Amino acid sequence: MDDQVNPCFNLLSFQAIIAQRWLKRGEESADSFASYFFSFSALNALYFAWAQADQISGFNGSHPGDLMQVEHLVRKFTSDEAQEILAVVQPQIEFFSSRKPIQRMDKRTCNNFDRGKDKEGRAAQKTLMAGDPPVERLVALTKIQYLIRSNLVHGSKAEDGDDLAVVRQALVPIREIATRALRLTENQLES
Repeated sequence: MDDQVNPCFNLLSFQAIIAQRWLKRGEESADSFASYFFSFSALNALYFAWAQADQISGFNGSHPGDLMQVEHLVRKFTSDEAQEILAVVQPQIEFFSSRKPIQRMDKRTCNNFDRGKDKEGRAAQKTLMAGDPPVERLVALTKIQYLIRSNLVHGSKAEDGDDLAVVRQALVPIREIATRALRLTENQLES
């Protein structure tokens, strides 16, 4: 792929370099929360680039939300690639499948300040546990990762207890997904 074939070649190349840097920082950080942010930032760099390169749009041509962009990127994996990723993160899948669903904490109110909505987390968890095709299961795992990231960004996680366990368990999947997405991007750039 070059800029004659894809006008977003330069953007994809630039974002791949950014993703490499974030992944490196994530691997070097001893702080689980910082490492998670850095690793998700790598994925963010790539899903943004692919949304631009593939010109995806949201409802009625609107700007696609982050979750739509993440899903678009993950759907680029073949069934075999998705299965490989799922095999690497099987212990973490078991963790996220056996606990209460990740809640969307940005849906809290003044009267319900400590509990979010679990609809999205429950749906992703159900797909993750089902015998769905590997790509669908990987999309579900990535949605759980997105909810965790959103909760961190919106200040809804503490540095102890269940929150710490969730972030530590989420590190392996986010690193694996981001690393494989970077490899996918680099392979496309070389072709």
